[in-house]
Amino acid sequence: MLGLERRFGLERRLLRVVDEVKALDGAASVESVRGLQHVLHFLDGELEATVCTAERRRELARLRRAAGIALAEAYARAVLARDFG
Repeated sequence: MLGLERRFGLERRLLRVVDEVKALDGAASVESVRGLQHVLHFLDGELEATVCTAERRRELARLRRAAGIALAEAYARAVLARDFG
């Protein structure tokens, strides 16, 4: 059961990263986005160590991709805001 809790916990944490990026909206600073990137990097290690079905792995990979894209977009906006006001 612990494996299931950890796996679903990973899903919730990936979703939380996406939600936190969305909550930053236009007020994201480079530092705040970098902090979330560090969280995502930590979750990548957990994702790599997770043992699950192929279907579940695809779902986790989809969530990871969504989090990565959201962070990349937020980082680009933050850099543009910092450099060009």
